[in-house]
Amino acid sequence: MVRRLALVAVTLLALSICGCKSQDTRAFESAQSQNTEQAYKAYVAGNPSGQHIGEANKMAEQLAFEAASTQGTVAAYAEYLDKYKSGKHRREVQDAIVSQLVTQAKKQWDEAVVLEDKREWEGAKAKYKVATSILDLKPYGITPDKPINDVLKLLDEGISECQEFINNPLEVFDDEAMMTYHYTDNGLHFSYIKITGKVVNNTAKPVKSIVFDVGLVAESPLTIDTKTGEDVNHGRAMTLGSTKKAVYFGKSLQPGEERAITLSVPLSVDLPLTKPSGGSNLSFLNPDPETMDYSVDIDSYKSND
Repeated sequence: MVRRLALVAVTLLALSICGCKSQDTRAFESAQSQNTEQAYKAYVAGNPSGQHIGEANKMAEQLAFEAASTQGTVAAYAEYLDKYKSGKHRREVQDAIVSQLVTQAKKQWDEAVVLEDKREWEGAKAKYKVATSILDLKPYGITPDKPINDVLKLLDEGISECQEFINNPLEVFDDEAMMTYHYTDNGLHFSYIKITGKVVNNTAKPVKSIVFDVGLVAESPLTIDTKTGEDVNHGRAMTLGSTKKAVYFGKSLQPGEERAITLSVPLSVDLPLTKPSGGSNLSFLNPDPETMDYSVDIDSYKSND
């Protein structure tokens, strides 16, 4: 018995002298000596029940965060988030991403404003769209806060405004109109209309002439179904006739310029008192000139090339 205890004591003494360690500890110390994210991950993968799993995971994440911070790019931060979705530095990394994306979006916005000043609406619209796509935070698991949503709203308004100018390179605003007419046996005859207003050049080039399309507008015939007594047209507007009128500028209308205009247009439009439609319906046109309206549209224009 004494010999057996002595042998155990000698064995324990030998183990303490040689410093023998478990395989798990040696693997973790090896990872520590390398001190890389990959090394710690290799330890975790190779020792799923290891005593140092928690510490190894913390070190791997910390090193990944430090590497992302050193690179300081959205791609590097996104890679960290992809690997550590619930990581300790998740919020800090998301804030860094938002800050960078806002900076990138602002650059596109500033360039859009420059293009707007040049009346280059297509280019400005494209820049606004790029800024909007940059601020798409969903890929990073980020919910936009109110300031970001406010910016997105302004960008959307910029896109809409550019599209409006693309659709309407020239805008005409009418202030008032005077119509010349006389009564006939059948109703009214309109012979002249004078319109005062203004026109705005939304293009990037001076405009030397514009062709306007001027028309008279009335409510649609009051069409009564004789069977039901109901109005089947419901008072829709209709154009009775239109005339083209060209305006030539002695001094070209410059980009962004607003200029007053007067359109004096001869007409030949008859508005009859009644208009039988046949069948089971009866149609009536109101000959009262107070119910008449007019339209002014831009048919075409020529720029100084």
